[in-house]
Amino acid sequence: MSKSSPLKGADPVLARGAYDAAGNQVYQGWIHKQHQSLMAIADELKSWDVGSGAQRIIDSGGALPTSEIGGMRDQAGIGKQKYLDGNSRQKEEEMAQLQKMKQQSDQYAQWRLGLSTDYINGNLSEGFLRTQQGKDVLEILKDKKRLTKKKCPDGTDDCENKGDFGIMMTDYTAINNARTELNQAQAKLKNLENLDDKGLLYTQDHYDEMGKLQAKIDEMNTFIKSNPQKWNSLQQVNSMVKMVDATAKKNLEDARSAIYNKAKNSLPEETPGEFDFEKASDIVNGSVLASGEYQSLVYDEIIPLRTFYGDLKEAIGGFNEGRRTYADLGVTEEMILQGDLNLDGELSDDEIENIAQAVISNEELGKKEMSEWMVQYLHNQHQKGLKDKRGSVIEDEDTETTSEVVNNAFDENGNYIPQSQRNQEQEETKSQQAQETKEEITEIRENENEDKDEDEDEDEA
Repeated sequence: MSKSSPLKGADPVLARGAYDAAGNQVYQGWIHKQHQSLMAIADELKSWDVGSGAQRIIDSGGALPTSEIGGMRDQAGIGKQKYLDGNSRQKEEEMAQLQKMKQQSDQYAQWRLGLSTDYINGNLSEGFLRTQQGKDVLEILKDKKRLTKKKCPDGTDDCENKGDFGIMMTDYTAINNARTELNQAQAKLKNLENLDDKGLLYTQDHYDEMGKLQAKIDEMNTFIKSNPQKWNSLQQVNSMVKMVDATAKKNLEDARSAIYNKAKNSLPEETPGEFDFEKASDIVNGSVLASGEYQSLVYDEIIPLRTFYGDLKEAIGGFNEGRRTYADLGVTEEMILQGDLNLDGELSDDEIENIAQAVISNEELGKKEMSEWMVQYLHNQHQKGLKDKRGSVIEDEDTETTSEVVNNAFDENGNYIPQSQRNQEQEETKSQQAQETKEEITEIRENENEDKDEDEDEDEA
């Protein structure tokens, strides 16, 4: 039993993604802005060659930039003066601080070297590299001073990580929380506006609520645009880095290899067993998707030379079948009018990107589509294994060939004797000959013994 590709036709997951992209105007607009932001990140990265910067760090053995070293020397100078001016307790504190600074600067140098190596070797996840946070982390590879000493809030003598060196970076947690509040406020305001357009708002309280929502929207937009900063320890910065999910990739490859080899090594004379879609789905969901890093599974080559995101966009756009329209995905005319970016009813590159983002932004929907994508891949490997399996090594006993015309190949009536029967007859003949030989030897020995007895009788006489 075969199964059609999960990335063909009006798939319900794709239809849901198209609905989110085309029908939800607020959400769709946000997705479009996200796409534009990603394109801006790509353009900005082009202006600084990350690869060359990473290679320079590798070539230098991880040496810190001159500006960074200068900053550490300045900090050391301040500490040295405090050491000289301080009492015994202060001297001990300053010495410990200088030792910590040396240790953390060495740790930072090794971290930059490791990040550079991972970038050059392609170990960093594309899902990480395409984010604003990923871009900010890569900027640490630039020849700029970044290490900053943690200062406790005004009026506080002690705090977590006091005196440690870390990196000031955009506070994405705060921004994401603000975006959540922004989206909720926009959705509520849109709902009230729709009710107002239909004449269903009757009280001043409703209009007051609309005013509050608009104020909330303005507040969140202002906060997001302010690009709030936060001090991060080196451990926190390191936790931001996302690698290609090598474990998920290996688990899928192990499943592929086992399925392919089982099919390939099956006997040619056997009737091929049907591919077990249910078992394959259990393997994918249990050993790949359950513990896999979602963004890596979406954007990285978990399948050699292919990515889920690339295949998803290809399926949405129908690149192999001619460009699709929204109608092909089950999107209604009303939804098209609300969300179609260029109002032509067809899927442009930006609209395809929007639908794909709408699918993967819902992890449950994304994993459902991804599961079918991986299962289809395993099914294809099963079919390939059957195609690649060896030819038969068993002779065809029903077909007479020149090579099969050998001694004793025909019976006394001229009928062809199959090889297996000839082998059996030959074994029986050999066995019979061996028995006859044994009997002959026994008879000879008996005759010899009789002759010997007669000779002894004659001698006695």
